[in-house]
Amino acid sequence: MTFNIRQIVIFFFLLMSFIPFLLMTDLFPFMRFAMFAETVRAIPQKEFFTVEVLNARGGSQSLSERQIGLDDSHLNYLARRYYYNGQLDFFSTELKKSGLLKDNEKITVTQKIIVNGEWQKHVLLIK
Repeated sequence: MTFNIRQIVIFFFLLMSFIPFLLMTDLFPFMRFAMFAETVRAIPQKEFFTVEVLNARGGSQSLSERQIGLDDSHLNYLARRYYYNGQLDFFSTELKKSGLLKDNEKITVTQKIIVNGEWQKHVLLIK
C-alpha cells in the first residue's frame, strides 16, 4: 500500500484541523461565538455621580473632567468608588488640594438614581 504526497498532505490537514476540538476542555467558544451566543446589548446606567462647585454667592457650577485633566466619565467612577468605600471626605479634600477651587468655594457630591423610572437626586456631601 503506497501513499502519495497528496494523500499525506490531506491527512495531516484534516488531523490538524481537528486537534483544537480534541484539546478543548469546555464548550465556551461555541456558546460565545456560535449560534448559542447571547446578543450583545448595552446596559443603561442607573446611577450617576456629579461633583459641583458652590460659589460664595450661592451659584453652582458642575465640575467637568476636562477641568481636572481626566478622561470622560472618570470623575463619575472616582466619586462612585470613594462613595462606596466611605471616603468622600478624602475625595473632597483631594479635590480642594488640586488648586481648582478658590478659598470660599465648597464641593458638593451628588448621586442621581433612577427610581420608578424617574431620576432622584441625593446630595451626599457638602464640604
